[in-house]
Amino acid sequence: MNQIVKSKGIYFGIILGAILSFTTAGIYAIDISSLLNPWLMGVYFLLVIAIGIIAILSVKKLLNGFISFKDAFSAFFMVIVVGFLISTIVSFLIFNVIDPEAKEVLKQLSIEKTTELLERFNVPEEAFDEAIAKIEETDSFSLVSQIKNYFISLAMYSVIGLIVAAIMKKKNPES
Repeated sequence: MNQIVKSKGIYFGIILGAILSFTTAGIYAIDISSLLNPWLMGVYFLLVIAIGIIAILSVKKLLNGFISFKDAFSAFFMVIVVGFLISTIVSFLIFNVIDPEAKEVLKQLSIEKTTELLERFNVPEEAFDEAIAKIEETDSFSLVSQIKNYFISLAMYSVIGLIVAAIMKKKNPES
């Protein structure tokens, strides 16, 4: 892997990880229920893509305005690997070491929100009970869940990274 791609990917990954971590910690400290807000997930989604694009543009600039598909994807991928790793570690520490009770608070809030949603859509009672039971038995902040979510996120954002890299690649006519 090109050293420029690697260093910029790591640099912007650290920035992404710091932003996601500070945002999560800040929301945890101010209003933990906001962590379940779908708008926040949308903002995180756009933020990840934006920082990935900024990393690609930064590499492209250093490569005299040209970037291969491989280098563009590698830069984007490095951003998400490093950024999500930092964010995952911080989330794990907050909800398993610093304040383990907070994950129970989030679980109860999640049950309340799910109950409201299912009632609004008149979901049959057995499906309703099944959904609530699944939430109750799941520990979203366990080490296994955090690792699984990390790799799911990498896979999902890798697809997006492939699309972004295809759009942003620019071949050098001299090569």
